[in-house]
Amino acid sequence: MADVTIQSGRPLAALHRSRLARPAEGWVVAGLHLAIVLLATGTVTGGDWVTGDGNLAIVAVVAVLGGASLAKSGILDMLSHLVAFWTGIGAAWLFTATAFPALGANLPGRMVSVADRARVWLAATPGPGPDEGGVLLLGTVVFTTWVGAYASAWVLYRRGWPLGSIVLPAVAIFTALGIRPGSGVAPLAGLAIGAVFLLGAHFGFQRRLA
Repeated sequence: MADVTIQSGRPLAALHRSRLARPAEGWVVAGLHLAIVLLATGTVTGGDWVTGDGNLAIVAVVAVLGGASLAKSGILDMLSHLVAFWTGIGAAWLFTATAFPALGANLPGRMVSVADRARVWLAATPGPGPDEGGVLLLGTVVFTTWVGAYASAWVLYRRGWPLGSIVLPAVAIFTALGIRPGSGVAPLAGLAIGAVFLLGAHFGFQRRLA
């Protein structure tokens, strides 16, 4: 049977594929949002206070794509957040084990070592135990990056809140600059410029819907 067509003459199946491949908000909105998230990630990794964070941008990109996909999937909000939380735990665990080859001869052994360190750290009393080599610090940064990038994408593509999608990257930038006060104003300038263009592009998208 021939493909069902619409008035434009395009096959209906092709139309569905194009909607999946292209975000309704447009590539400008998607690109600006990703740029802001990557700016925040780069600001966090710009110092030497975290060991092994050289590939953190990959985590941010995957989390943004995952957040956008979950936002547009139509699944329940709570289920989406649970998926993001547990995949973030897994990503942080795997990333940390990969970044510290000295923890073991193979990846499974390193993952067990990371889990053991986390268990000892959490069980220490009266407060958290020492984090030798910054292993757990890296895991925390990776998890925070994952959840922050996911949440930023989710509120943009699910709720349509561009300002909300800027807040979390902005918090990350201000936090990183607070840790490294001599970093200059370039990240803040980039954030301001990106935010203005993102808000403008998203406003244009909303006008087209009206």
